[in-house]
Amino acid sequence: YGAGVTTYVDAASTPSLDTMSYTLAAIDSCINTGLINESPQHTILLEDTVIRCSQSIILNWSSYDRWQKGVEKYDLFISVNGAPPVLYQTYTVNTLRDTISGFNDGDELCMTIVAKEKNSAFLSTSNEVCVTLNVVQAANDLYVRGVSVVAANTVEVKYSVDPLADLKTFTIERSVDSISFTALATFSPPDLSVVNVFLDTTAQTSQSSYYYRLITLDSCNVHDTSSLGRTMLLQGYAFSDLTYYISWNPSQMDYGKVINYEIYRDDGNGFNFLTSLNAATLNYEEGNLTETATPCYYVVAVDSMIFPNGVKDTIHSRSNEICLNQPSQIYMPNAFAPLGKNNVFTPILNVEGVKSFSFLIFNRWGEQIFFSENPSQGWDGKFKGVYVQQGAYAYVVDVIDDSGKHIQAKGTVMVI
Repeated sequence: YGAGVTTYVDAASTPSLDTMSYTLAAIDSCINTGLINESPQHTILLEDTVIRCSQSIILNWSSYDRWQKGVEKYDLFISVNGAPPVLYQTYTVNTLRDTISGFNDGDELCMTIVAKEKNSAFLSTSNEVCVTLNVVQAANDLYVRGVSVVAANTVEVKYSVDPLADLKTFTIERSVDSISFTALATFSPPDLSVVNVFLDTTAQTSQSSYYYRLITLDSCNVHDTSSLGRTMLLQGYAFSDLTYYISWNPSQMDYGKVINYEIYRDDGNGFNFLTSLNAATLNYEEGNLTETATPCYYVVAVDSMIFPNGVKDTIHSRSNEICLNQPSQIYMPNAFAPLGKNNVFTPILNVEGVKSFSFLIFNRWGEQIFFSENPSQGWDGKFKGVYVQQGAYAYVVDVIDDSGKHIQAKGTVMVI
């Protein structure tokens, strides 16, 4: 090489297989060899080992040890999926090994180590190591996305997970106290690119509120547990004054916040939206319904979800349905006018089915003047075809409903 040449490219070298050693010798015009540098410098050999089950890469590199001033530091540069290399980590002169992680299965990484000489601008770059990661992706972003009672004794559980997760099985679990869980089913992974649904058809939705979670098993036999979601149990009571009261437990979704509760009622013509209540209100009462109404209710919780992975969602979780029957009762008018507008004295029955019925009227001397076993037949104020005199008359009504319950009404009615 000429005296002015200060660089050399070794196209036949194999720096990815071993360190390459180089030195210099000066030769004069008479082909006499001068001093030879007997301390050759070596390239940095960077090597990698991928650990599938820990989703990590072990990096080892050889030291750069022949600079006169010594090495100041080592810099690791990484390019991810074709992007420009960026500084990932800086190491001390005595550090020649590191384990890196935080990358996804399928990522393409290219890595180099760059040594810098102390108090100078000289650098030495290692061979470039490129690898397409084949690691077991953990079940990141494993979330319950919603729980709703969609039919009697049927709960719909929605869930999602990182679509890159390398999973073997899913297990859905249920609990009544969020502590002791029971496995409901174990199944192979579904399509992980969408929000999936599991239907629990063994829940007693009118008796209990349930917590749900998922347990995944990945290819390294590592388990991950999802967030929790809880169903709402709606309960209620019908009072004898024709008012109706319902209450429910709070909607509980990890990473969720209740915005409001929506009340729906069916009074025989299908469910319709009734009202919206704030997140702190867990009961509702209403009255002024007809005596024959048997209203049914359900509640929908509207939750705002913000998951740790940044995904935002608004979900609607539905409770069980309940229908509220008035307590079995017999309503009796206190007066009627046989020759007026309200001219028939008839018991009003608020019972669930009638197995037997009897209705008797007595005059002031205890004589029975009317009897019926037909709930729809009332007394017209006559005895033996003649209207009775004005005054008080005793009555006794006996009913046995479909459940076998005996209800009786006794009293007097004024004939006016």
